[in-house]
Amino acid sequence: MSAKARGAEPGSKPALRRRLLARRDRIAAPERAARSGRILRRLLALPEYRRARWVGLYCAFRSEVATATLLRRALREGKRVAVPMTIWRGRSLVFSEVRDPERDLIPGTQGIPEPRPDALRPVAVEALDLLIVPGVGFDLSGHRLGYGMGFYDRLFHRLPGRVPRVALAFECQVMTALPAGKQDQPVDVIVTEERVIRISKPGVRSQE
Repeated sequence: MSAKARGAEPGSKPALRRRLLARRDRIAAPERAARSGRILRRLLALPEYRRARWVGLYCAFRSEVATATLLRRALREGKRVAVPMTIWRGRSLVFSEVRDPERDLIPGTQGIPEPRPDALRPVAVEALDLLIVPGVGFDLSGHRLGYGMGFYDRLFHRLPGRVPRVALAFECQVMTALPAGKQDQPVDVIVTEERVIRISKPGVRSQE
């Protein structure tokens, strides 16, 4: 796909979600790994990443942009990394520090790697310097279409404004516009295999 975003998508959020997930799932595993590597290299060059001491990072599952290599890389660089645990009562995310991914993480909800309950090291979102998030789709105003459960929407409302929200996505997930309500909080940066999109609210500030 070219560097230009796909056009605005018609339809309801559930219909959009199905279409965008299908697009992402169609990327073959070897190609998905290669694209994830390109996304990782772009992320590592961001000043938001370089200066962060505490990184909040999602653990990828299914066809999401892979993050296992990023987690290990951040730890080698001396950064402290916290990953979310799903709390279904209240539909919230609780972050826990990961020091050794092999020992600290186990398959959790829907097989997503999560902190071991007996190895929790809670981290307040206020302590984070950077939050790296997944999503089903994003648009050029930074709006995010998630999986429909609202976990990250609730997290965004708790997150201090000083903490950059960086989304990792394949280019096929980036739309010109997505449905958004007044309560929706956009991400600040979208990193794809082709570009870095910096969001100015409203609109796009720059593309790198």
